[in-house]
Amino acid sequence: MRYEILGSSFASYLKITLNIGETIYAVPGSFVFLDGEVDIEATGQGLFNAIKRKVAGGKNFFFVKYTAKKENTTLILAPDSHGMIIPIPVKAIPVVIQDKCYFAHTSGLKISTTFVGVRGLLTQSGFMWLKAEPDMEGEGIVFVSSAGEIEKIAIENNEVKIDPKHIICYSAYLDVNLAKFGGVSSFLFGKEGLIFSIKGKGNLWFQTRYHLDFENKNFQEKQT
Repeated sequence: MRYEILGSSFASYLKITLNIGETIYAVPGSFVFLDGEVDIEATGQGLFNAIKRKVAGGKNFFFVKYTAKKENTTLILAPDSHGMIIPIPVKAIPVVIQDKCYFAHTSGLKISTTFVGVRGLLTQSGFMWLKAEPDMEGEGIVFVSSAGEIEKIAIENNEVKIDPKHIICYSAYLDVNLAKFGGVSSFLFGKEGLIFSIKGKGNLWFQTRYHLDFENKNFQEKQT
């Protein structure tokens, strides 16, 4: 399998070249273009996990599985929002992904739900996120999409604070807790208040905008 991320940082798309038997999984509705032949199958990689995503308010119930039936099959996929796409190799350390930021993944990974709980409810980021971890094949790539520019931060046994709606994903072994940011006046008038405190050693990827921002702006533009 070969891939390219093309377009601009405001409107990226993913170009995949597959040989016979190679597979890519992606969110429904992301298909743009095909040159070659593929088998297409809807899969939740485990019905229970798919149901948990739906109950948790996730944006997709299933993944779409594309398997090449012809050498050098080219597939183009694009997310449903403006922003960047980046690849994240997943080997020994799983990655926790905000549901709306998951876009696609290769073979070699298992995608499951992970419980964020009250932290997600109180910060309006959802109480079920996703976890990408190696399966028996040992490693793979997960592609994430953003609603703005993407920044990667290496956390080296220090503490950072972030609005969870801006999180794309983070190393699963980081310690993530709910924290207060500012006082009553900042919560009421500055739209700040409850955030995530992240400690430990690992990586954090965040977006400079978040999907609700873009959904609201797109809705407002359609009404004018």
